[in-house]
Amino acid sequence: MSPFRTILLLTALAVPPSAPAAEKPNVIVILADDLGWADLGAQNQTPDVKTPHLDELASNGVRCTAGYITSPQCSPSRAAIITGRHQQRFGIDTIPDVPLPAEAVTLAERLGPAGYRCGFVGKWHLEPNILCTRWFQKTLPEMVGLPPQKRRIPPDKMQPYTPGAQGFHEYFWGEMNHYRANFARDGKDLPPGRRVLQFPGEFRVDIQTEAATAFIDRNHDRPFYLHVGYYAPHTPLEATKKYLDRFTGPMPERRRY
Repeated sequence: MSPFRTILLLTALAVPPSAPAAEKPNVIVILADDLGWADLGAQNQTPDVKTPHLDELASNGVRCTAGYITSPQCSPSRAAIITGRHQQRFGIDTIPDVPLPAEAVTLAERLGPAGYRCGFVGKWHLEPNILCTRWFQKTLPEMVGLPPQKRRIPPDKMQPYTPGAQGFHEYFWGEMNHYRANFARDGKDLPPGRRVLQFPGEFRVDIQTEAATAFIDRNHDRPFYLHVGYYAPHTPLEATKKYLDRFTGPMPERRRY
């Protein structure tokens, strides 16, 4: 599960906290899960792939053509990108046996003090889960002997590992149709007690895109850093009719996998 980095602009990290707003470019990091290198129109490899919006970002932004991921798996790559450090420094060598340490310094924790409004949308996948045996041994040892499906993580134990505790002022994080957020898709603030959102039957790419757009609209008048973690095109492969209708006729064999 190797995320593909679409845009990663880190030059803003060098901007001192006192720099005027005009010197602070907005920073948007888009992370797509399991997207192949050739699966973008901007790469000019597969003419049947249509990605006009991402192609426009590539043509008008910065392309890091010599960049390489530090791990071929999901969570380790995310840990490296979100911190700018090699993931083995945190012991995240594979799909998490441990979460991103709460004391790890994220890009948001660096950019926030530099005057940026920091937002996270989509797949985080750096929090503890029922398979994090090493974390359970240290934090909830009484549950280590239980089958993973019977382990429970209390909210107070989970909270330090979430985007809101890792430097992100605004968040709308989740993977499928279930999200924890402090703002809604229409851009309005969500009060405490109403920050768990459900979207049954909706297309998750649309949910996350609308939330990301809402964050941009909310913060258009000040420097911002937005990290968008899409679950797609990770399996299960899915699309709405609106997108499937763009591909008429049989799909070539090489494009099925």
